[in-house]
Amino acid sequence: MLPGFARPRQRDQHAAGTSAPDIAMEQSATRGSRLPLVLGAATGILLCAVVLAVLFVVSSRATSPAATGQALCADLQAQNYDAIYNLLAPSLQGVGSATQFDASQRELDALSGKVMSCTVTVQQADSTQASLWLTIARQQTGTVRAAVRMQLLDGVWRVNSYDTSAV
Repeated sequence: MLPGFARPRQRDQHAAGTSAPDIAMEQSATRGSRLPLVLGAATGILLCAVVLAVLFVVSSRATSPAATGQALCADLQAQNYDAIYNLLAPSLQGVGSATQFDASQRELDALSGKVMSCTVTVQQADSTQASLWLTIARQQTGTVRAAVRMQLLDGVWRVNSYDTSAV
């Protein structure tokens, strides 16, 4: 061997009392024991991502009365009456079922025509209540203004009252 170069050190397996297969099994067991940790960490990260997504969706629904009014307008134009029913406060939902609400909206569409356009104007809003005007243009009766009152319930803006002749 050349001077200044050291021979690589090899572990004396016999002196330690372990054989090469024992060391291989120990290394394999160490790698295998990491799998639950990795899977646990991945599951935790995935769970956090799902929770954040749910919180984002919930918070975006309660952003403002204007956003809820715009959703109401879009649902009127799309004739999505189940979605509108879900925007109603529990006190209004207690007046009738979703099926009854759907039927009343379809009757209004038959009498006045389908909603062609709808815009929202916020008249007054504070942290728990809001008053809106919906300007609704229907096929047969033209443009009308409908008063809508909203209330913040459990972090979600809900329609508390509305002009039933126009909406």
